[in-house]
Amino acid sequence: MRKVFLYGGLLLAGYGAYEYYRTQLLILENSDFSVAGLKIKEKSANKITFAIKLRVVNKSEQEFVIKKYDLMLWLNNQSIGSVKNSNVDVNLKGFGAETFIEFDYSFNPQQIGILDVLFKLLKDRGNNTLTVRGDLSVKRGYFTFDVPIDFTYTLKELLSE
Repeated sequence: MRKVFLYGGLLLAGYGAYEYYRTQLLILENSDFSVAGLKIKEKSANKITFAIKLRVVNKSEQEFVIKKYDLMLWLNNQSIGSVKNSNVDVNLKGFGAETFIEFDYSFNPQQIGILDVLFKLLKDRGNNTLTVRGDLSVKRGYFTFDVPIDFTYTLKELLSE
């Protein structure tokens, strides 16, 4: 009978820990994700490279470790490429602390139809949108979770920051 209580207690403790971290993950999903910086590092006819700084404000009370990210970038709802990194080890501090993830994004303007993109940029002026969608893989203890990311900026907003 004692073994039943022992195993039952261990099972309940494990389930409680899992539910606690799952709740903290839901809070993390509602955290603030934004672009904190955008610079052109390289520009040529065959390659344009941006240095992008992603800002994450973790509203959870737990620290998580970002293990990898997989992001897609869209300009005016047209895919302009993706950014993947599976070798990340960034501490995401809790209680509203800011964490910055920096990465470079390169693309060949000839492959995405740069003339179409330039035409849209000139036609719509500052109303063009940059959308980032994807997910972060975060780890806490033995648990690994995927956190979805989806936010949109107008180019006017990005250039004013």
